[in-house]
Amino acid sequence: MVHRELLLNEGQTLYLNVPSAPLRITTAAPVAEPGLVTDFRQAKADAIARFERSYLSQLLATTAGNISLAARLCGQDRSRLNKLVRKYGLARSSFAEDATTHWVKGTLENTSALSVQPAGDNQLRS
Repeated sequence: MVHRELLLNEGQTLYLNVPSAPLRITTAAPVAEPGLVTDFRQAKADAIARFERSYLSQLLATTAGNISLAARLCGQDRSRLNKLVRKYGLARSSFAEDATTHWVKGTLENTSALSVQPAGDNQLRS
């Protein structure tokens, strides 16, 4: 009887008519855990921002802050990459000192743990 009433009920309150005493069951709104973001759009935007900042930092470290090279490696326009670098307040000059990238005969030799593959051919064109 309860199962049928639950399935047929359209509201949030379920009234059961039991001969001994009426029983009232109310469904409570879900309670969010502390620190849990309930807004999907905000959570998605935050995750994308964290990814973009981390990716750009690794990419600029790999290319010694060279935006043109970074753009070619990730397959983006240089202007788009510049816009993202400004958005996240990344200083290209700070990456030049920590660079672990070396150019050998026009190819990229990366000595860091970052795995950045050029978009397209294995060798970059000048």
